[in-house]
Amino acid sequence: MAPSVLINERALGPGRALGHITLNAEATLNSLSLEMIDLIQAALDRWRSQEDIIAIFFDAAGSKAFSAGGDIQNLYHDMHATPGGPCHYCEAFFEREYRLDFDLHQYPKPTLAWGHGIVMGGGLGIFSACQFRIATEKTRMAMPE
Repeated sequence: MAPSVLINERALGPGRALGHITLNAEATLNSLSLEMIDLIQAALDRWRSQEDIIAIFFDAAGSKAFSAGGDIQNLYHDMHATPGGPCHYCEAFFEREYRLDFDLHQYPKPTLAWGHGIVMGGGLGIFSACQFRIATEKTRMAMPE
């Protein structure tokens, strides 16, 4: 199975590279899972002090969506696993997703997102937290929460 997030460093010239993050869960319209959020955060943490990385670029697999938001299936299953009780996955998901958005908003290097197709919920959080955002004529943005 392919990784849900592709993380690469693209050489731009001597001593310069672009941090490239691709949301790679096309079957779920690149819906964000907790694992994806953690992988993205780890890459950003690593690149923050890596001098050759001069900017970060986000895109996504497929032509339909940058991201349709959070992975609702995992959130739903966790809520129903303990009715009326704690929702540990849900709490971890939203805490880390919002922390990622905040970190991106303050990131010390330029951040750019290519928001093609559907850009919703958590995907809009990442997209809007980037310093530079590219939308196309097919971009559809929404915050359904």
